[in-house]
Amino acid sequence: MSKFLALSSAILLVIYFTLPLFLHQANRLLISLATDNNPDYLATTCELAKSRGYDCETHSITTEDGYIIDTQRVSNKTVTATHQTSQGVALLMHGFECDSTIWVQNFQNQSLAYILADENIDVWLGNIRGNFYGERHVKFSSASDPDFWDFSFQEMAQFDLPATVNYILETTGYEKIYYVGHSQGTLMAFLQMSEDETLQDKIEFAFMLTPVYTLTSMITPIRYALDLVYQLGFYIGPYVPSMRLGPAPPLDFVIWSYMYPLPSYYVTEFIWQAFSGDSDHALHRNHSQMVAYFAHGLAGTSVHNVRHFAQIYKEQKLAKFNYQNDKLNLLHYNSTQPPEYNIGKINRKVTKENSHIDRNRTKFALFWGDRDWMVTKHDRMKLQSILGDVIVYSKICENFSHLDFIWGLRANECAYFKISDMVRSHRRQKITSQSKPDISATN
Repeated sequence: MSKFLALSSAILLVIYFTLPLFLHQANRLLISLATDNNPDYLATTCELAKSRGYDCETHSITTEDGYIIDTQRVSNKTVTATHQTSQGVALLMHGFECDSTIWVQNFQNQSLAYILADENIDVWLGNIRGNFYGERHVKFSSASDPDFWDFSFQEMAQFDLPATVNYILETTGYEKIYYVGHSQGTLMAFLQMSEDETLQDKIEFAFMLTPVYTLTSMITPIRYALDLVYQLGFYIGPYVPSMRLGPAPPLDFVIWSYMYPLPSYYVTEFIWQAFSGDSDHALHRNHSQMVAYFAHGLAGTSVHNVRHFAQIYKEQKLAKFNYQNDKLNLLHYNSTQPPEYNIGKINRKVTKENSHIDRNRTKFALFWGDRDWMVTKHDRMKLQSILGDVIVYSKICENFSHLDFIWGLRANECAYFKISDMVRSHRRQKITSQSKPDISATN
């Protein structure tokens, strides 16, 4: 018996010390096999851009409230070598739970960052607090401090967007930028421009892909989850601190998809349609890239951010975050109820007599999808009526859902090439107007 116990103990000790090493090596092997199949799975934004032949550099930006966010700068080295100066600067801002990789994951003629870089535009890819590129703070730890996660798209608009725009202008020497937003990225711009006139003066042209307003009539199944989040936030929100939501472990997702390719196909297709809409997958999807999309596309955010989206959906108004606590609301807003945003103020000068459009401020081009379950016709018409004459271009893309504007294979045909053309045309008009002599000065 004693020999049996000794032998058993020896075997257990061997297993105890060797099993972790075996699992680690097996994990490395599976990752190697999966990434050999598609190196895009775990590539960073700059690694993706460089693999397509573009230059890329990372800049760290610190916001006024202490978040440190990495922003990528992409250029076409062949084009920049033949031109002394760029033809303008553009900031591309991703949507909910994403990061800057969405603009560089497809190939040259399918990704907006490359299309603009080929036009000698100085392209910057924005990120926000809480995703893979925004997990640092001068004081708080994203891993252990709940205070780090006390934010929603409200703070992204108030702090992240202005910090990024100001850094780009200071670095490049330009006075204004071109802005491209998708989903949450459009909402951030609307919110901050409605409250900060100086931002309106810094954005030359805003191209909004599936612009988000209140989501009051969305038909995606996600709305049932938002119902639950809203109810939970109402009852327990005041007592529970915000926390990380995601990011999905990309290694686990990649390994699982490699071991079970057929289930992973159906899972990614289900996520795409449930969140996005029912566009024709045969026209829009690159199925070989679906795992790569979602390995990056669940990049992390806060519970408060989801609660804020649930709030604007359920209350059918665009207001600041409701802490569901009179003391906290008073502390933040000097009111027991959060104030509403008024995006109708964008680009309007108000005098004692009237208000009118300021033509020297931001111009808007809006792109929508007719199969978008997130932003439907009702919200589209409401937003258009509020913005009014500041919209200089609007287009509905046929058979397009919410995510088709960033990962869809036909996003270039409906939106990207048009954005590139409008930037080029706008630059020509500016150069022409600047080169005209000042007749009044000579008379």
